[in-house]
Amino acid sequence: MKVTLLRFAIFCLPFFKAIPIPVVRHCGKALGGLFGRIPSRDVKRCREHLGRAFPNESKEWIYKTSLKCWRHFFQAALTDLRLLHVDNKKLYKAVKVEGLENLYAHRAAHKRGEGTVIMGGHFGNWEVQMRFLDLAGDMYSVGKRLVNPIINDLVVNKIRIKGTKVKVIYQEQGLLPCAKALRKGGSITMVPDQDLPQFPGIFCDWFGIPAYTPSGPASLVRTKEVALQPCYCYELDNYFVLHWGPRKHFPKTDDKDHDIQIMTDWILAYEEALVRKHPEQWVWWHKRWRTRPEDIASEND
Repeated sequence: MKVTLLRFAIFCLPFFKAIPIPVVRHCGKALGGLFGRIPSRDVKRCREHLGRAFPNESKEWIYKTSLKCWRHFFQAALTDLRLLHVDNKKLYKAVKVEGLENLYAHRAAHKRGEGTVIMGGHFGNWEVQMRFLDLAGDMYSVGKRLVNPIINDLVVNKIRIKGTKVKVIYQEQGLLPCAKALRKGGSITMVPDQDLPQFPGIFCDWFGIPAYTPSGPASLVRTKEVALQPCYCYELDNYFVLHWGPRKHFPKTDDKDHDIQIMTDWILAYEEALVRKHPEQWVWWHKRWRTRPEDIASEND
């Protein structure tokens, strides 16, 4: 279904330019509202996960927040396609920076040749975020290569890094390109808020429930002894808010597992605080709690 929708979106791309952005956003919101009422697998999972994360909220709140979630992401998807026809300089007028002092700290570190691992997440609008991060220095986006090359080109080259100098590092390339980028003062962006059993990981609390989380980003921070910095892009009052968290150095000890746990716990807690303020802007249909601690324990037996 997702592939079919993306192919349809590619077909419609030339027509998006003629549609005013407010109309596109309104249509996306309306479509999301309709989809959120369909008893599909993802809709049911979205409500179930909201209920687990917010156990004290009413069924009515869960239902309404689920609808808001689908409205937000359908609106964001159509908006991203419409913004393909908008020059970055014009797009920058629609962004507000939150944590300006932290952005300045990042820029200063970049000028000193110090690398940074930027942690983002599936919160707000992470697709268009890369078009704003280009303002902060030498950026590298780490992500999964999509199977369909046409869709991969659309999502990666035409949406995420359109009109920027951001370089893409695909997961199958390993950590060597990441290490090289950090060594010359570049910044690596990663989104670790997902359950990926195929990668090494650890369990961290996500809304009070143990969630399997990739340990690679924190391991890279520790190995290269670089700073860790959260950065997210969410929407508020028809603006994109580029939120910069503090650029933080973690002391390297003799206990590697402990160091990785501390860093990963910190970044997830930071993101959770933002998600609690805007729960409708996180992907609650993701299988965030798919892997259980007993699953890993049984594999190690």
